[in-house]
Amino acid sequence: MLGNPNTFYLSNAEYIEEKRRISIEFSNLSETKRVSFPFVPCILIHKEFLDSASIDYLNSLKEIRIEEISNGLKVFASNFSFLKELNQSVGKKGILLPPETQFLLSKNWSFFDAFELNGEIKKNNLSEFPEIRFDFAFDSLKDNAFEILAGSKKEGTDFLNKIVLSNILTLKLTSLPVSKAKVFDFFIESICFKNNFAFNKKNPKFDSGFVEKKHFEKLKEIDFSFVWPVLFSFPFYNLGFDSVNCACCKPSELNNKNILPSSLIEVKFLEDGIYFSSFNSVWAGFFHSVASGKEKRIKRMNEWKLDSIPLGPFFRNDVLRIPLDDALKLKNEGKVVFLFDHYLNWCCKKNESFISKELNELNKKIVFFEKKVNELEVNSIKENGIAFSLHLDENVEFHFFSEQKNALREIFSVIPFHLSSLSSAFFDPVFSNSIKCIFGSVLGKFRDFSLSNSSRPFISEKKVLVDSDNTFDLLLEFSKNQNIPVPEMVISGNKT
Repeated sequence: MLGNPNTFYLSNAEYIEEKRRISIEFSNLSETKRVSFPFVPCILIHKEFLDSASIDYLNSLKEIRIEEISNGLKVFASNFSFLKELNQSVGKKGILLPPETQFLLSKNWSFFDAFELNGEIKKNNLSEFPEIRFDFAFDSLKDNAFEILAGSKKEGTDFLNKIVLSNILTLKLTSLPVSKAKVFDFFIESICFKNNFAFNKKNPKFDSGFVEKKHFEKLKEIDFSFVWPVLFSFPFYNLGFDSVNCACCKPSELNNKNILPSSLIEVKFLEDGIYFSSFNSVWAGFFHSVASGKEKRIKRMNEWKLDSIPLGPFFRNDVLRIPLDDALKLKNEGKVVFLFDHYLNWCCKKNESFISKELNELNKKIVFFEKKVNELEVNSIKENGIAFSLHLDENVEFHFFSEQKNALREIFSVIPFHLSSLSSAFFDPVFSNSIKCIFGSVLGKFRDFSLSNSSRPFISEKKVLVDSDNTFDLLLEFSKNQNIPVPEMVISGNKT
């Protein structure tokens, strides 16, 4: 049965270089319409790669156009090969996306999006599986997906995942990244492009970005990975390349809410022989590597059966800058007083960072597709009773929306870790430290909260294992106490 004849799906896009136009295909089961738009692609180049001679050279070329952006140049050229060569000349560190992706991002469109074509082009929410029949295939895309799922659920979900990633990344099916890390890099690159931010990409180094958790029997596994991007975003910490240590919101007092946990506070110790466990693993690792007393710290960790190396020993009248959360805790315990020579990091209170905006938009999409999946489940239960799961297994839309939700959740939850990892081309030391310190601050507070509620946590960078008879209640109380999203409890591989 044919769907709404006025509903079309964006099935293809091609840059026609000689005409300086983009041709967009909108298709449904009965017809295909093509619309072309004037367009010239561009590249974003960070100012670090631009001296006066290179700028003069670019300005002398007649076939290009240059616009200044906050941290570099935006260079337009109809000849995409020229832009590739320009990117090659700066070590492939420019922000250069395929022309079709550039155009679609500028329109907030993507492959497989739904549209109404009634004299004007109106984008709609993707409320059903894209009903497309390509010229090169007899069956529709939905029929193909159904046949693959019927033969192999894994191959079927892999096929649907490619369609989903094409939609999320605004990339053709034939151009999708081959690894998860490249998916995350491309997503971040697209965000930078949309917001005219010419990031100075790094040469990635290997870094797993994750500390392997200990394995203990009979302990509950807690996953904080979906909490981090929410804290990362406005109205919480509002982290972003354009919002950390902004010029407009430098804090005047230590109780300002926009101060980040990566800040270092100058303190004077009031007692002899003080040790403490730091909330900030980055700073703690640095301190342990350079400060005297390594053997004493290791011996104390072993004797007290601590999860991490304690920092110290500190003595009366010692003066040192220590992380904000550590300083606040020691001050409350009467072990230090605050001095004045602090090193503060902060986030902007006035303008939401573009990364925060994108993460919040991702979260809205996740909620939308979770609702679609839940609606299909409820309807199947009503129609099929206890056999509902068998019918859902044959429902292409259910698998499609599930893949949309899962792929969006993965990107959403991984972005903070990817941005803070040396394996990312978008690694920035100050930004990364801000992210990791938020992780450490929340996990450290969860550790203390658990211990105060007679629970024993074992903490890794992403997750914790906790020994508690009332784990879900513990999570709810901690969430309420800290005013953050509720961490997820993993039950037999599933989160709840």
